[in-house]
Amino acid sequence: MTVLETRQTIPLTKLNDGTIIITGTPIALEIVVARHNAGDTPDEIKRGFPSLELADIYFVIAYYLSHRAEVDAYIQRQQERSQRVRQWLESDESYRGQMADLKERMNAFRDADEINETSINP
Repeated sequence: MTVLETRQTIPLTKLNDGTIIITGTPIALEIVVARHNAGDTPDEIKRGFPSLELADIYFVIAYYLSHRAEVDAYIQRQQERSQRVRQWLESDESYRGQMADLKERMNAFRDADEINETSINP
């Protein structure tokens, strides 16, 4: 019997801000883990994120399963960080004004699109 010795690199890159992404993509580790934990197969994850390589998805899931406590702690920190940013933005008066303007423009666009669709399809 021959024992194969192989070393494979897990395709994860840690950015300067601490975010971990799938190497070569903008897709965060927590996205793949969330999809896996929701019951998606690697093939389903691939369909949702065509820029990911199927082998990379398997590697990332294997890494997660081997380092679950560490990855779960990282995801918890990312969620807390997102919440802090959200609270900071929502407390900023100029941001709230910009968001209100954006919502108004989006609603106007949606309403105009519905009018156009109605006139095309009586």
